Amino acid sequence: MMGLSMGPVGRWTGSEANLLRSAMRLSLRSFAAHLGVSFGTVTLWNRRGATIEPTPELQAVLDTALAQAPPEARQRFEDALRENGPSVPDLVAAPVMAAPRMDEVLLTVQVGGQLVTLPLDSVATAARAFAAGQVGSSGPALVRRWPMVTTIEQGDDRAYELFVRGYGLLGSNDRGQIEAAQALLQQAVDRDPRFARAIAARGYTSWRQYFAGWSGRSQALQDALRDVEAALAVDPESIGAQTTFIRACWDMGWHERALQAGRAVYDLRPDSLDACVAFARSLNNAGLAHYALPLLERVLSVDPTHPAAVKLSVWCKVMVDDHAGAVETARDHLLRTPSDANTRWAVALAQAAMGQADAAATARRGLEADPGDVTLWVLLGYLHRGAGQDAEALGAWAEGLEHVGESVNQRTLVWRANLLAALDQGDEALRCAQVLVGTDPHNGYLRYRAAHVLAELGEHGDAVAMIETAVREGFRSAQLLRQETRLGLAPLMRAPGFGAALAGLDREVARCASLHTADLPSVQVARDIEGDEKR
Repeated sequence: MMGLSMGPVGRWTGSEANLLRSAMRLSLRSFAAHLGVSFGTVTLWNRRGATIEPTPELQAVLDTALAQAPPEARQRFEDALRENGPSVPDLVAAPVMAAPRMDEVLLTVQVGGQLVTLPLDSVATAARAFAAGQVGSSGPALVRRWPMVTTIEQGDDRAYELFVRGYGLLGSNDRGQIEAAQALLQQAVDRDPRFARAIAARGYTSWRQYFAGWSGRSQALQDALRDVEAALAVDPESIGAQTTFIRACWDMGWHERALQAGRAVYDLRPDSLDACVAFARSLNNAGLAHYALPLLERVLSVDPTHPAAVKLSVWCKVMVDDHAGAVETARDHLLRTPSDANTRWAVALAQAAMGQADAAATARRGLEADPGDVTLWVLLGYLHRGAGQDAEALGAWAEGLEHVGESVNQRTLVWRANLLAALDQGDEALRCAQVLVGTDPHNGYLRYRAAHVLAELGEHGDAVAMIETAVREGFRSAQLLRQETRLGLAPLMRAPGFGAALAGLDREVARCASLHTADLPSVQVARDIEGDEKR
């Protein structure tokens, strides 16, 4: 490379991103494709310049793009920076070292008995250089302005490298990448047992494997909760730990506890995008998606492609009956991440609510990405049955049962019991549901799913009682329950006591709203009033 070599940008704004695009001589659309982000994101950077700061994930994407740019493009970028001046005073501008070639800085980890080689991005390379004392006086400014790097002052530089690589894989719904992330994060914690962000992220990988049914160990959920406790013991203000806790609370049916955690982390860090998403997730889970949506809009106004915010926004729109909006929001996201089976679940539900015939096809596409997703098999059968295709419904449920093994975790087992009930294997379905509820009697989520099994078996009174017990144990997702009255809970619509049970759940949700949402804006909730009165 000609001239002096610059270190990576300490903090990118839209101004630096646009200078890099110009240096690479790419159009806005071509630059977006090169980075793997949406055209709208790049347009926003170009329009807002120094007033917008990409998320940490996109900061890393830009670092990598700079490190991998041709030498002449890097030189043009450095010249442009010198001419225009930095938009923020935290550029590592000292000519301390040439940027290493990416193929010279590699990590090799073992995943499933196979070695996987991953290149380090330039942020991790800069962090390692700082830890080795190779960065000049501007280095400490980088550390002060980006707390993620502070672990290098107190811990192990390789632990930070491992964390950066592992954390970067968490946005994927691909099983192999989540397992690779878990291996990297485990190594980071082994090297630095007090690395709170790595501990919390490791907990997320345990939860994700439990939620997706990839882990046959129900203990995986407890592993996630233990990592939450460990991360909070090191850093009581850890947003990552609270985010993992809120995720795990969904599968425990602890929706009010999650709401308390979400509100606390939001009050502590109201300007943090991650804190906003964490609070929004807890609101959605507690039947308060109409309060979650304005928070997510704030996040997406800063970063239109924030993966967690986009996916959660799809679910929230389904919950408030904005089904067309949910489908539209998901469109670009699913083009970028076609393996996201969970978002396809939400889209298929929205399409079914709108009477669209392609709802079943959407569910099928999700199963192409993850054929072991028992929740999608259950949904697919109900979509066929709702369309009057009883033979296709039975075929989907039978096919799903073949794909779901018996040695699975509690979440998968209760959904498998739903498949058995739908296939008229009532004794086995009922026995499975009873064992699960008896094993974990205070799990509101398992009780809610067991109500679906009972409803399918025609045990309507017991199903209503199970929902009431789920509410007593912490279940608050009234909006989800209403959506699922179009599916497995449809038989309860005329069941004695169901209207009263739903009214009791609504009262609990209203109480939560009065405690945690008094100062929050809300969107109008679409409600079938006539349907509620009939209940």
